[in-house]
Amino acid sequence: MWQNALPLVILFVVGGVGEVWSSTENAGCKEPGYYCAKRRGRKVTRRCPRRMLCHKGNKYPCPEHHYCRRGVSYTCPKGLLCQKGRIKPCKRGYLCVHGSKYPCPQKHYCEGGRAYPCPTGRRCKRGSTKRCPRGKLCINSRAYPCPAGYYCTQGGKIPCPDGSICRNGRRKRCPYRKFCTKGLSYPCPEKYFCRKGLSYPCPKGYYCKRGRKYRCSRLSPYFFCSTSGQKWRCPRYWICRRGRRYIWIGNGPECKATKKDCLKSGLVYVRRSRRGKGRRCRHGWKVLCRAN
Repeated sequence: MWQNALPLVILFVVGGVGEVWSSTENAGCKEPGYYCAKRRGRKVTRRCPRRMLCHKGNKYPCPEHHYCRRGVSYTCPKGLLCQKGRIKPCKRGYLCVHGSKYPCPQKHYCEGGRAYPCPTGRRCKRGSTKRCPRGKLCINSRAYPCPAGYYCTQGGKIPCPDGSICRNGRRKRCPYRKFCTKGLSYPCPEKYFCRKGLSYPCPKGYYCKRGRKYRCSRLSPYFFCSTSGQKWRCPRYWICRRGRRYIWIGNGPECKATKKDCLKSGLVYVRRSRRGKGRRCRHGWKVLCRAN
């Protein structure tokens, strides 16, 4: 009954390392993960050393671009580094392909052993990606000065809006009582007032000077406001009140002025009186006209 029994396999422990060999010659040493060795004139089966390849009873160094585990070699996955049979993560900022390490390509950044194109608005150097410096324009992973008439944020350029001033890639408020356009500041135009960097026509009843507007009603009797929003000295023979100018038509003692005289001169009729400026009327009327 013992003739058909399987060969006896004995386990020996030598030096704290388990070694397995068969009592039959060359049994099991050609299996994956094992190799054949001689011990005291006998062929024994041993476990494959770490990071080695064992094939058909022989042991070999782990092939390049592979890693070895339990005597079996495996192809190195993309993005990982394989050296001397070991597998480990790729060093930051490097590209790992076929188990080897390479410098990260230009205009790319490397993460997890893989290369990615440098994102718009960022700069890439030595395999890492960084924020674009403030006020700079980043194109193709390089930083450039922000062009005139623009301000730069997050690596991109934006046209400078009216009412703002843009210098060195930064956007700022327009100076007080100035007019700002295309990123530059200018003195406020005549007949206009400026607020928050924008210019506005001088409204009726106001006069504008050095970017500010003033009420014509607060002017002294020596000045008046023109329709264009400017302040002028009151002309001779005219009367100026609250920013407006008036004139009496007709002279005594015989006065023949009428309402039509104001309209013919392009003026607005206000009232009539026998007194007014100059000699008093004995007969007829003087008329007071106002300029538009």
